[in-house]
Amino acid sequence: MLKKVMQLLLPVLFVGLIFSACDRKNPEGYSKTVTAIPERARNAADQADLEALQSTVKTYRITNGRYPADLTVIAPLLNAPVDLSKFDYDPATGTVRLKNAGSGQ
Repeated sequence: MLKKVMQLLLPVLFVGLIFSACDRKNPEGYSKTVTAIPERARNAADQADLEALQSTVKTYRITNGRYPADLTVIAPLLNAPVDLSKFDYDPATGTVRLKNAGSGQ
């Protein structure tokens, strides 16, 4: 009985949370909120990858006394595959940046 109540209640709560995040005076806000979710998720993933790359570059320098020649050198040291084409890297300074940093990153 409790399981059935939870199965019915959880979707209703989820929909309620989505609607509460929207501006009630602006119904278009709902669609903008929902359609922005994948982009926000990609941006968050890119930011997490950037932080992982920066940390790994620093660790590489401490271990080897120099920055890696390029990001492919440290790619095997990462816990997950990273699309390195999204990042700019300066081996002279060890600086890693998102190529689309102008979009709020």
